[in-house]
Amino acid sequence: MSPHQRRWWVLPFALLLALQSWLWLHLRRGAEILLAWPVWRRWGMAVMQWLRRRSPFQALLCFIIPVILTNPPRLICVYLLAKGQWLAASVLYVTLKSLEFGSVALVERACRPVLRTVRIYRRGYLFVARWRRWTRRQLRPWRRWWRQRRAAF
Repeated sequence: MSPHQRRWWVLPFALLLALQSWLWLHLRRGAEILLAWPVWRRWGMAVMQWLRRRSPFQALLCFIIPVILTNPPRLICVYLLAKGQWLAASVLYVTLKSLEFGSVALVERACRPVLRTVRIYRRGYLFVARWRRWTRRQLRPWRRWWRQRRAAF
């Protein structure tokens, strides 16, 4: 089956998942680089050490708090959209999503061993891993097709 004969929704959905995966990896690195700056180094190291000493329940709360804190301001995005201010709403949404992804990725990396002892986190982690593998499988023919087109020029 050629890439063009697949269902119409597979490519956009796979691209969205690939984008989220890419953001997860790169925003985590960005947060780590920010915490490595001399101004933040001492504070960032203290936060990372504090996160590593949490119990499983506390680590799960630390993992969920950034998501909870960035959701209410999204109502402002809805308000801005209702007022017709698309650019402001888009910028605010992207900023909030970046903060959420970066902070959640950083907390997840610091608390990963403890979080993996929590059953619901482990199930979610395995679900996301399957999701990412599915995304890579769906995009593989498109990447091959794109490389062939690029090589032809």
